Order: sequence, then structure tokens, then C-alpha cells
Amino acid sequence: MWEKNVDIHGGSNIKWLEYKNGQVFLLTNYLENLTITAYDIHTGSANWEIKRTISDLWPTYKLTPAFYNDILLLPLDNTIEYIYNETGELKDIYADDDIEQLFYFNEYSVQNNNILFAVEDIDYEYYLVNIDTKDKINSGELIGKQPQLSIWNNNIFFDIS
Repeated sequence: MWEKNVDIHGGSNIKWLEYKNGQVFLLTNYLENLTITAYDIHTGSANWEIKRTISDLWPTYKLTPAFYNDILLLPLDNTIEYIYNETGELKDIYADDDIEQLFYFNEYSVQNNNILFAVEDIDYEYYLVNIDTKDKINSGELIGKQPQLSIWNNNIFFDIS
């Protein structure tokens, strides 16, 4: 590895760290600011950095990015951004007027070319969305006080909460 100082605000929470295709991705949040930085694994230099404004509730939910092909899927409060891994440029955004707050999204949300995630409104609901077309395939209510999206097996989802 390399030895290099990384410029992270002193009060920041390191929420996610992942390696893919020669880059180390680091997600931090401080107050209402979210930052993702992609570092070159060989030199430690920052290849790109993006900043987003988030609600004060965002850090309390179970939201971490996930990879799909050459895209980083970034769950924000009520949208999912599609960001190119190599450049940090925004490719697309998934949004649905019915989503008030994303509640649960992580690497296990990506299954084949679909994403499965939970939202919180009055009740907890799940969404199954095609990543490429952004079509909602299915959605429904999740039963429980704080449901967890848990496991896929042979393209069947099991909620163990």
C-alpha cells in the first residue's frame, strides 16, 4: 500500500471504504455533507471527488454505495445516483415521486441488473428496480418495526428480520 495523508475533515464519519479496479473508494460524512473520493491504489492520489448535501437523517439509515459494472450507485435521501467509477461523473439518477426517504441500500441490493432497496414513508416498503431501464419491477410493504433486506438465493429474496 502507500503512505499518504488523506484530507478528511476532523469530525467526519468514515461510513464506507471499498476497493475496485485499482481504486480505493472512501465515503465520509460530516454534518449535512457527504463526500466520496476515489484514490489510485498505486499512488494514493485522489482520482476524483464528489460532494453532496444530505439530510441530518441520512447517516442514521443503512445506506452505502454499491457497484454495478462501471457504475457506482450512490443512495441519497430519496434518489440513487449513477456515477462513473473512473471519472466520478454523474451518468444518471433514479428517482420516484413516491419515495420520501431511502432506508436501506448496500452492495447486496444489486442482483443481476436489478436493485432492491427499502424506503421509509408511513410504512416500510421495498422497491425492485431495473438498473438499466430504471423501470420499477415490483414494490410492496415490508412488515416489521425496522425490516432488514437480507439475502437472495436463486433470484428469490428472503426477508429475515
